[in-house]
Amino acid sequence: MNLLKARHAGRQTVVLADTPFATPFPISEVGDSGGEILMGIRPEHIAVQTELSDGGQIPATVDFLEFLGGAQYLYCQLADGQAVTVEYRSSTIIKPTHRVYLSWSPQNTHIFDASGLRMREVVSRAIE
Repeated sequence: MNLLKARHAGRQTVVLADTPFATPFPISEVGDSGGEILMGIRPEHIAVQTELSDGGQIPATVDFLEFLGGAQYLYCQLADGQAVTVEYRSSTIIKPTHRVYLSWSPQNTHIFDASGLRMREVVSRAIE
């Protein structure tokens, strides 16, 4: 799983490498806006596009790739220097140094607080 440093930016929003993303649940009950969190996204849940579309995508540069049977793994770097691994299953050729645009569904995002505790667990404890 990719664990990426992000910033809590409000009720159901986090900012990763200057790009806002929705979270799968409100996290405002836990900590103040602006606090650091970790976003967990599995490589197979990240969509890759070679061109920017309507937004909600984060630009990344491909450092290198690995062919594993029917899939490729792209090892990318975000603008803020964080590394992201992506499973890629397409016939479109991508090479090192290519710019790609990554996106994922909020439901596939795992949120952890600064101590590494999964936020859904923190929210449940705060409500109890």
